[in-house]
Amino acid sequence: MTHIGAGAFNYCEGLGQLVLPAALQAVDSYAFFSCAALEEITFPASLTYIGRNAFSFCGNLAAVRFMGEAPLMSAESFESGPDDRQFSVPEEEAASYEALLGQPCQPVGKCVYLDHTAQAELLRFDPQSGEITGYLGLEAGLLLPDAVDGVPVRGIAARAFFANPWLRWVWFPDTVTVIGKEAFFGTKVDQAVFPRVRERIEDEAFSGVPLELIDLPEGVSFLGERAFASALFRELRLPSGLQVIPKEAFQRCWSLETVYLPEAIQRIDEKAFLDCDRINYLVFPGIEPPQIAEDAFAECDALKDIDIAPDANKSTAAAFHAAILAGGLHDSQFSVWRANPPDQPPFDQQAKTTFDDTTGLITGFETKAKDVVMFWSHWNAAGTATLDIRGLGASVFENSGIRSFYVPHSE
Repeated sequence: MTHIGAGAFNYCEGLGQLVLPAALQAVDSYAFFSCAALEEITFPASLTYIGRNAFSFCGNLAAVRFMGEAPLMSAESFESGPDDRQFSVPEEEAASYEALLGQPCQPVGKCVYLDHTAQAELLRFDPQSGEITGYLGLEAGLLLPDAVDGVPVRGIAARAFFANPWLRWVWFPDTVTVIGKEAFFGTKVDQAVFPRVRERIEDEAFSGVPLELIDLPEGVSFLGERAFASALFRELRLPSGLQVIPKEAFQRCWSLETVYLPEAIQRIDEKAFLDCDRINYLVFPGIEPPQIAEDAFAECDALKDIDIAPDANKSTAAAFHAAILAGGLHDSQFSVWRANPPDQPPFDQQAKTTFDDTTGLITGFETKAKDVVMFWSHWNAAGTATLDIRGLGASVFENSGIRSFYVPHSE
């Protein structure tokens, strides 16, 4: 047995002992959720994936041991356990496990390392095009080779891994330049690592795939329609050379919260972010707003803050506001802000300030800081609400020792 599926033992509250097979590779989300009687578990070295909340609310699971490399997982995999829970991990992998689990781990024994490189005999490969056209294996994690029988792997063909039920993570070699149409459509891939995919990700290549971790490389210059529709990642950083976000590319990515767009972006097409109902923050580093389709951000009801370049002026901000308003948002829903300079120092929370409620002026500002960042708002005299700071009163910094002053990008 290599896989335990989602929710397989969900709420088996009487399950007190669990012996996992030596070939186990994947434990999916909620597989052992709320197994309250489970006290200890040992994972074999073959394990490469643990899904979200797989062992959450296992209130008596106090001893967890891993025998191999740190699998793809997060602290959420073991959420809400006993306070004295001890994770025992191989000495060489302790730092990796601690980074994933967010707590100290007990180093115990040596790590058993396995090779996850795809076996050539399980790959279907077209030596003429250099494309992987299919896969016959049952692996949960896969390192794709950079060559098959001496021929470089140049791409992943259309539908090569279509609806593969076993795969949970995949690493691409540096030689890959194209990922074909529907190549991973409908799979359960949680993480895809693209070291240097340099050119194209075609239509629906990862559509319907529950990707939680994605790091698109700088070399990608083309995305196809619905390329990542319904993915589960929370943050998206698009490569600097990308000029077009195509139709429905990220529609219904319901976990997506933050999007960093490239300066080169020129067009955001129809329904590109349709119903991404958790997006609350967009960043546009450029000076010119892109052309945005009227429904590009339709049903993105949480979108409130949009940052543009720090050196933008008010007319630029107004142009972005108009472009985004045309993209399906309501006028009262969002604000466009000029971003803070990247080297801006922190606010001085210890500064002593006085404020005139009537004029909105700062009338006194005592600080030990040499570099002063002015606040955007100030509590009113009654301490019941905040008012916008409109400016500085007379002599506020006269004879002070400050050397720089950052005017806030407010109104």
